[in-house]
Amino acid sequence: MEYYNWTNCPKVIKAEVNTLLAEFSHLPDLHFSGMYLHGSLALSGFQPARSDIDIIVTTSKRISVQAEKAAVELLLRVSKFPAPIDIWFLAESDLASFQQPLPFTLHYNERLRESFQQDLSSDAWQHWNDQTRSDLHLAIYLTVLQRKGICLAGKAIDEEFPLVPEQVFLDALVASFQEACKHYLQDLVAFVLNSCRVYAYLRDGQLLSKNQGGAWGLAHLPEQYHPLVQQSLALYRSERLGRPIGRAVLNEFMTYMEQAILRQRTGSEEISWRDNG
Repeated sequence: MEYYNWTNCPKVIKAEVNTLLAEFSHLPDLHFSGMYLHGSLALSGFQPARSDIDIIVTTSKRISVQAEKAAVELLLRVSKFPAPIDIWFLAESDLASFQQPLPFTLHYNERLRESFQQDLSSDAWQHWNDQTRSDLHLAIYLTVLQRKGICLAGKAIDEEFPLVPEQVFLDALVASFQEACKHYLQDLVAFVLNSCRVYAYLRDGQLLSKNQGGAWGLAHLPEQYHPLVQQSLALYRSERLGRPIGRAVLNEFMTYMEQAILRQRTGSEEISWRDNG
């Protein structure tokens, strides 16, 4: 199985991203100022059959609800042709200094498609801006962007985005893992591989893709969990599966990772990071 980054990804993936870039830069009232890649395309872990295209768009002003509607209508047309889009819109005024949780003006991914379609078919979309929205996970995405991200348009990353404090990033990682534990059956593959990624960063300071996280797990986790990690990697890579793994092993894995991650988080104050592209 071949994995890609922005430099060598399939032409259809680049065409999808470039279509968004061209459309956003001309969308009325969007106040487009920059577009940036993070996630698997930045971490050299993009798998066309499973990966999202992870994007952050910056705007020079907070955008109107009409501009949000136009952006969502565009995303409903472009996303999944061929890859799903996961995109956040951030106003530069909210990026003047880092705050947690970081405000955002719009977030779209495929899990939200039906909700957006329902809002657009009624008058609900007119109320999208009634409340300020924020998300703890943005601390994670901005950290990946700052360390491995790619600027497609706009200011350089270190000029556009505030530095995320290391302790804030670590807290967000652990909070994200704890949240995933509550809903691990929704996507077992992502849960297992992301758990390995979180533990790898907390223990060794390694910022990894899902595929790299699974490989790290096979090298560092107890052997009793290797079949679960191997199965998760096989599913992620669209490879042939081995013997099915029972629920008991999964529950044991989750308990082990909860203890290991929390122990690692409370037992170390400063963790140096290194790139693993």
